[in-house]
Amino acid sequence: MSTVLDMGVQIKRAAFSIVLVVMACWLVYSGTQFVRFDYFHRDFTAELAAARTGERSEDDMLAVRERLTAWQNTPGVSYLARTDYRDAGTIIVQPPITSMQEAAAVLKVDPVNGQAWVDLAKAARREPNSRPLALAAWQMSAIAAPREYPIMLGRIAFLMGIWRTAGPEQKREFFFETDLLRAEWGAPFRADWRRMLAYLPDEQKEALEDEMRAHNPDYKR
Repeated sequence: MSTVLDMGVQIKRAAFSIVLVVMACWLVYSGTQFVRFDYFHRDFTAELAAARTGERSEDDMLAVRERLTAWQNTPGVSYLARTDYRDAGTIIVQPPITSMQEAAAVLKVDPVNGQAWVDLAKAARREPNSRPLALAAWQMSAIAAPREYPIMLGRIAFLMGIWRTAGPEQKREFFFETDLLRAEWGAPFRADWRRMLAYLPDEQKEALEDEMRAHNPDYKR
């Protein structure tokens, strides 16, 4: 009887030891991943700052954002990786590489992700007969993330891209957000505004700025 009990104790000890080894390996792995991402995040922060001053191109930020994809589901760094991914997207004025299916997959698990709603709006804009969906996603982004600077920039960039066909309600929301960002962010927003304008065709840019001046006689780039 005592032999059976001793074996039971040994088995429990062995199992406990295995659990400890697995936990130790997991902690080492997680720590290594965290350190690796920390180095990457520091580089990313520098790249983002350079992009905002025009020292990095949109293609550069597309490459950086692509590298962030693999980190978005890594335990311990996923939230920061997704935040970095979103911030990289603010530099990319052209429609993102995110597809409607990819944006929908994010929204399925995170329905209040304002950036995912912006990505869905931009992706839907590229698809035939998806304009109602694009505008609905644009509006949902404002509900999910009404005051987050990078996401607001995404909404502004989206509407700039469809300005000639935007309705009065969409333009009123656009003016509200641009006024808010100019008041709260000042010079950083003006730099982003000029960068976004640079991607527009000349005629579209002129039409947009004419309406900006009609809305605000003191408007300046």
